[in-house]
Amino acid sequence: MKVVHVCLGIEHFIDTWGYQQNLLPAYHARLGLETVVVAAQNAVPSFVDRVTREKIREKGNDYYIDRVRIRRIPCYFPRHFHIQVAKALYWVLEEEKPEIIFFHGVFSFSIFSCVRYKRKFAGVRLVIDNHGDDLNINPNKIYRFLFLRLLWRGMHFLIRKDVDRYYGVTNARCRLLEECLKIDKEKIKLLPIGADTGQAEEVVATREELRKKYGFSRHDFMIVHGGKLDSRKGTANLVRAYLTLKDTYPQVKLVLFGKFMDEQVKRIAQETEGVVCYSWLSRCETFELFKLADVSVWPIHHTTLIEDAFAAGLPVLFRKTPTTEHLINEDTVYLNSGLVEELVNCLEKLISGKERDRFLAAVEKTLTKINYYTVARTVIQDCFGNCLVGSSKILDRV
Repeated sequence: MKVVHVCLGIEHFIDTWGYQQNLLPAYHARLGLETVVVAAQNAVPSFVDRVTREKIREKGNDYYIDRVRIRRIPCYFPRHFHIQVAKALYWVLEEEKPEIIFFHGVFSFSIFSCVRYKRKFAGVRLVIDNHGDDLNINPNKIYRFLFLRLLWRGMHFLIRKDVDRYYGVTNARCRLLEECLKIDKEKIKLLPIGADTGQAEEVVATREELRKKYGFSRHDFMIVHGGKLDSRKGTANLVRAYLTLKDTYPQVKLVLFGKFMDEQVKRIAQETEGVVCYSWLSRCETFELFKLADVSVWPIHHTTLIEDAFAAGLPVLFRKTPTTEHLINEDTVYLNSGLVEELVNCLEKLISGKERDRFLAAVEKTLTKINYYTVARTVIQDCFGNCLVGSSKILDRV
């Protein structure tokens, strides 16, 4: 069986990154599906560093990442991701002959090429996921009316009968499908961003070995926080909470990694003794950091690093929001406000050891729902159930 993942539009495919559109194809390949990713040529977003851009260009337009074939095709308006159109997409689908087409992102005219292919070939399944919600979509009222309520809602009205399933990667993104795009509720399903347990298992060094590698003591209590570092993600609150804790608990260390988006937060972090700052890390280095830490913290908004921390088996402290509520179970200790006092209270319970077992139990329960093997198999089952030739081997492999 073959699945083609299409990443044309706002959901970019950037080699080796840890987004859903990177990892879901990788896990479909691990489950035995022939897997192809179709992405755009020369459409790497501006926040990607120059070295990464050049490495992607040097690979050409047809190459493999492990068992996943990557095909990059030319697009009209390559820099304007919302209206990016790839005329060659239909012909690539004709060549690949997939049974499943997984389109990443609801805001792209290239979906029409997938619909055209599905209408021509009976039995093909087309599914689309949504990564947009009220937090990351332009809040301008004119934009929301013209684009969300007219353009994109109108487009999905035309193709709604051809799409077998719409996925939201969080509950908030499921609601956007229903409320803004007016997708039928029975076609919408939560397909959470997964936990990359396969990558986590590749880190075989012990915690003591990793701490020695990164220059930390085995007696340190390590707090990790990463991604885009600014007040919006709660970085400033976390640094202030650390300042409150460190006088009472001198063994506590705070590690920040990623990119500072706020100069004031950067200055506070770099001037605070005991705070260690790294730039963006590779996937392997990220998991090494999670494996040596005692807890990871994201006080305000969701980041896919939360799922990575779960994959590493690391206790995770995050705020309950519409983008994280699906990660919560009866053992989860979570934040309501993400403010300094609440952070201090929760972290003190972990430092003292009172809540560690509860945190670990919560991680284990959440992992059963969001590990990428489960997520990848859900797509296959939603498309074909267990009636497919060879499906028993695919679905039972993990």
